[in-house]
Amino acid sequence: MDVPKDFSWEILVVDNNSNDDTKRITASFGQRADVYVEVRYVFEGRQGLNHARNAGIKAAAGDFLFYIDDDVEVTSNWLTEMKNAFDRYPVIAVGGRVLLKKNLQKPPWWRMEYDDALGKFDHADSIILSDASYTSIIGIGANLGFKRSAFDKHGFFRPDLDRRKNKLSMGGDTEFVQRVKNGGDLSMYYPGAVVYHCPMASRFTKSYLRRWYFRIGESRALRFPGKASKPLLLFTIPRWRYRQMLAQSWHAMASFLTGRLDDGFYHELQVISVLGYFFGAAKNWLVK
Repeated sequence: MDVPKDFSWEILVVDNNSNDDTKRITASFGQRADVYVEVRYVFEGRQGLNHARNAGIKAAAGDFLFYIDDDVEVTSNWLTEMKNAFDRYPVIAVGGRVLLKKNLQKPPWWRMEYDDALGKFDHADSIILSDASYTSIIGIGANLGFKRSAFDKHGFFRPDLDRRKNKLSMGGDTEFVQRVKNGGDLSMYYPGAVVYHCPMASRFTKSYLRRWYFRIGESRALRFPGKASKPLLLFTIPRWRYRQMLAQSWHAMASFLTGRLDDGFYHELQVISVLGYFFGAAKNWLVK
């Protein structure tokens, strides 16, 4: 990466209780990179992505914490652009652009709409400030940065959310950004800070997509719980979700019966996503 000479930074690799060569490889890389940057190894024995994220917060020395995943490649100006975002705007959190690595071999039935399941996050070329009127998310954990004051003020990532071992839960990153927003602080989508996701082949399967769509539906319910009263709506689910469920079920059945299998699978995933939302809403309702 191209980093300004007066820029002081470090790399933390958080080993979340793995049984591979992470520690040795980190030490080997740190020796080669020592002239440029300090590389530190952090072990977190409690299984779970957000346990690992929180361990990084506690171990980091800097005033800014920038997160990437272990399956991304950063662009040469990524670090500089992330810092520029905080220097230019009065924000406490920044989400960068996550594109897919070029020349990925996708199956013939794949649709562009499925790319989010591969870790793509692209809200185009314009900077977006997340004020009270903005209802979408500003970034995902593969390319996300915070001022340290965000954690001092709003706490840590929730350990009950996001991946644990083989459990495909999600939403810990976006839930924290939503918490920052609810607390009155400003966050931002900044497209100049780009990384490329390099997903494993196992993500290009229908079984993975079914799991992902269920969990993304669940995470939406957990992140934005309904506000209606319990007597009015079952599990506080908005009425339009029921209409969506019926419409997508009808489209899926009609597509399969007429031999349009790819269309049928697309609508099946929409049904699964709504079921995931129902599941998450029920969890919210039961814990209240």
